[in-house]
Amino acid sequence: MNDRKIAALNYTARPGSRWARLRVGMTWGEARSLGFLTGELNYRIRKGDIELDRGPRRENGIVAADEPGTGVKQVKPATQERPCLRCRQPFKSEGLGNRMCHVCRHLNVSPYAL
Repeated sequence: MNDRKIAALNYTARPGSRWARLRVGMTWGEARSLGFLTGELNYRIRKGDIELDRGPRRENGIVAADEPGTGVKQVKPATQERPCLRCRQPFKSEGLGNRMCHVCRHLNVSPYAL
């Protein structure tokens, strides 16, 4: 958590107060070095007065990297043609556990079906 930075300050501090010394772009450790307790900072974060950056995150199958434009695209496994376990007709399997074709998967398997 030490590398997360303050993204926004949503309060107006009195001039000369210690809350007026916080700046956007400060890290968590820098804010702590100003004399703030962890509980005080966490309270202001929960209240919405201080917003931290969200850090790297995953979007649309791309792993976020430190530098923009260097994310690695995750490749989906290729679909395989497999025989259906019920009717033995070949179909495109889209991953593990998919061993029945669409028609057989949606058939009524009740012994009381008409």
